[in-house]
Amino acid sequence: MARSDPLCRPAASSLPLESSPLSPSLPLSPLASHLPPPPPPSAQHQQQQQQQSLHHFQHLLDIYGTSESTTTTTPPSSTPEPSDNNYGSKMMLQVALDTGINALAALVLGSTVWVFFIQAPLLMNYLGREKFVPIMMKLATTFSLVVTVALAAMAGLTFANEPRSTLILRGSSVAALAFALANYLVWVPRAVRAGWESQKFRRGEDKQGSTTGFVMHGGGEQKAAAAAGDADGKREAVMARVRVLHRTVSLFVVLMTVCVVVFVVATMSDLSA
Repeated sequence: MARSDPLCRPAASSLPLESSPLSPSLPLSPLASHLPPPPPPSAQHQQQQQQQSLHHFQHLLDIYGTSESTTTTTPPSSTPEPSDNNYGSKMMLQVALDTGINALAALVLGSTVWVFFIQAPLLMNYLGREKFVPIMMKLATTFSLVVTVALAAMAGLTFANEPRSTLILRGSSVAALAFALANYLVWVPRAVRAGWESQKFRRGEDKQGSTTGFVMHGGGEQKAAAAAGDADGKREAVMARVRVLHRTVSLFVVLMTVCVVVFVVATMSDLSA
């Protein structure tokens, strides 16, 4: 029996390989014949890249959200400075309007309280009626002019202050201006003319009456005995006209003050809100 020499074995490539799919000349096994053909390398590589891109984009959406992912794709604005400057200028204008309105309201309210409720009683007690009435009549015209101009400016700024211009602020400012205009144009000039006319009848009546009597009668009050014994009808008519005009001026001043107080309260509540 001859020994089999390993060197004399046939090569592996020369053996029949019926199940090898690498050799096209050899028949395939029944299982391998039912498998789909592999895709081309280029198409498979492209599909893998698309899937990776989709997974990466979905990962970015999950982390940053839709809004931030879109902002990363759009280039940022190169000129944000003008918008910041406009915002700063608008804020400065708003502060200036608020400051001006508050200052004018404080001027009107403070001057009214000082002239009619503090200065008038003090001067009435120190100087007496005969010296005080001419001074008060000279101050009345100047006071009425200053208050009317201040209220006109306050009403204009209130309407210009559009974000904070409420109906209460507009109505109270216009009402206060209307009362001030009525005093300045109608009642104060008439009261001053009647007061100067009544001065010749009040000589020697110094230190008569009280501050309350002056507010109610405008310097036209006289003693009951003198009124009963005086037969001059002209004097009575002048004094009665002075009382009526002075009461009218005082009424319009009180109404104007109430409107300014409502304006101030509404402004403070609006700023604190």
